[in-house]
Amino acid sequence: ASEVARLGALRDELIHGITNRVECATATLAPGVGIAGTAHVCLEGLESESLLYLLDEADVCVSAASACASGAMEPSHVLAAMGVERERSMGALRLSLGHTTTEDDIDRAAVAVVEAVGRLRAIGSRSKETS
Repeated sequence: ASEVARLGALRDELIHGITNRVECATATLAPGVGIAGTAHVCLEGLESESLLYLLDEADVCVSAASACASGAMEPSHVLAAMGVERERSMGALRLSLGHTTTEDDIDRAAVAVVEAVGRLRAIGSRSKETS
């Protein structure tokens, strides 16, 4: 019970660290809801695959969409059933926590997501300027 509580608090901290620093980020579930060891956010207007690449470069392991749809090229049917709009679900990220996860890991992951979003937004802005 204490480990579930610890992971739930870390999960909520991670989601808060991302959604408070990234304008396009929203939590898929309300704080305190869901599995303690899983954080899920959607980044509207971004594609999960690009985020996965940049986060892998930063040594942050994440997955796209929900567990039921990992590896699929289409948005998760689970997210669609939850009423998550396609534009948001295309940028879905699932981050898992475990017994070795620390507050430093949470901080590092949140910063990496913020930086990855910034890089993708900058690339998008430059692309629009040259079009």
